[in-house]
Amino acid sequence: MFSSTIARRIGYSLFFLFSFVLGLYLTFPWSAAKEKIFAFASKQVGTKITAQTLEPSWITGVEMNGVEIGEVDPIVLDKVRARVHLLPFLTGKQGFSVWLPIGKGEIDADVTMGPEIIDVDAHIAKVQLDQVAPLLAASGLPLIGTVDLTADLTLGKKDPKLTHGKIVLTTEGLAVEKGGKMGMVPVPELTLGNLKLEVPITDGKIEFKNTRVPGTDVEISLDGSIALNEVIGRSSINLMLGIKPTEKLLGSDPLLRPILKNFDSAKDSEGFYGLAITGTLQNRKTTPRRR
Repeated sequence: MFSSTIARRIGYSLFFLFSFVLGLYLTFPWSAAKEKIFAFASKQVGTKITAQTLEPSWITGVEMNGVEIGEVDPIVLDKVRARVHLLPFLTGKQGFSVWLPIGKGEIDADVTMGPEIIDVDAHIAKVQLDQVAPLLAASGLPLIGTVDLTADLTLGKKDPKLTHGKIVLTTEGLAVEKGGKMGMVPVPELTLGNLKLEVPITDGKIEFKNTRVPGTDVEISLDGSIALNEVIGRSSINLMLGIKPTEKLLGSDPLLRPILKNFDSAKDSEGFYGLAITGTLQNRKTTPRRR
């Protein structure tokens, strides 16, 4: 009798709690909260973020439609879904997942935040680069092709040296279309093809040591590092990029050899034309220089 009474009281309590949370969830003024939520997000990211609608999705999630990131040529996302994870709260952490379609592909990520670090497990699947042109505008390269990316990272919230993990990037049909530039250096039309690049991150630094990426029209070498900053745009870059055109590429356009003659001072004994990339992710400087 005692045990059945206790069980009944627990059942009533759980039902009341569920009803209370559900009622609060369904009557929450989402439209009024939308402006505050996106004002906060805009401040954190450093650019304006808006959405046409913000609505509840089941008990622990929200769905946003018509999301725009940026003010000039904004990135437009038709739909974004986010969901809070309850289990991390038992250990004093916060967790959530995000899913969104983009560039005819999709992005999904699981994030767990503790007092000092953020764990990220993210995947980008079959995103077509020509469909996300605003994302690539800052690079100066009109890229086409399909990208897949897997990131398994631990990020230091205030101390970048706590950041470590690995990013694996693969491409299909990657190419640079006409009109590309790296700084003031013109980049011809290039076919890079299917590539795979693994990027290790240790003690808050991305390092490349004699990294070689063979492409269809060019071979690429990469040395140097990116020291991560709490504000990602202020991360410092010290990279040496080498580009070695193939005979196939040189023979495809009679103007390429005369153009490259202007950069002979940056050409090394292996045939790579060097480009030093320095500054920060936000303010980069690209200078022709021998490797």
